[in-house]
Amino acid sequence: MEFFDSHAHLNLPEFGPDRSEALARARAAGVTRITNVGVDAASSRLARDLARDEAGLLASAALHPNYAADLGEPEWVCVAALLREGGFAAVGETGLDYYRDHAPPELQQDLFRRHLALAEELSLPVIVHCRNAHADCRAVLAEEMPRRNLADRVVLHCFSGTGEDARAYLALGALLSFTGVLTFPNAHSARAVAAGVPLARTLAETDCPWLAPQARRGKRNEPAYVTHAVGALAGLHGVSVEEAARITTENAVRFFAPGEQT
Repeated sequence: MEFFDSHAHLNLPEFGPDRSEALARARAAGVTRITNVGVDAASSRLARDLARDEAGLLASAALHPNYAADLGEPEWVCVAALLREGGFAAVGETGLDYYRDHAPPELQQDLFRRHLALAEELSLPVIVHCRNAHADCRAVLAEEMPRRNLADRVVLHCFSGTGEDARAYLALGALLSFTGVLTFPNAHSARAVAAGVPLARTLAETDCPWLAPQARRGKRNEPAYVTHAVGALAGLHGVSVEEAARITTENAVRFFAPGEQT
């Protein structure tokens, strides 16, 4: 049984002391592929370096919306240059975050659109971060996805929207990704939303080092624990863990590495 952690951050300092050990634990758990997601130029560059050095690792690059104001145009120039150099499987994570007041919405939206344009230029899929901003995120994607031919090429990671949001994103041709949050006792709404999203349009992720599943609450999350998210999805859809792992892994391979076979 193989698992694909479609959104991890082994490229962040939290994994600096024991990155190799965390990767070994992931492989022992059956996690054969991991997408390390960039949030700025440095983390994007390290994600690419790791992907070049380790089998089964992929990389993405972006300037996270929370850093749109603090790092600004010079950082975006660096990130765009990195993406154009190659070695990346996706653009992201980009998007909108109105939960933390780190950058004006207009600046975030402009940066989001630039990432989407670059994804079209480079023929790469897009990892979207959206927190407390689904109305504007849906509006941007409704405008940009059709004209940039991004149907089936956008994933809403760590999905936190409503059922209505989910249906709107699915209608645009986006995929939705779910984390170990599904295992939290009080995550009733999240489970209801995930149950309504076809497994054929679903990815699984950890978003580590954050959001450890309930069985690991209080500890650092890591890619090995994507199995908990897949197990939750299996239960919600009434299929075996093996079947949920197969479907979510195949979905992620098609999204990030369409030339590979599962």
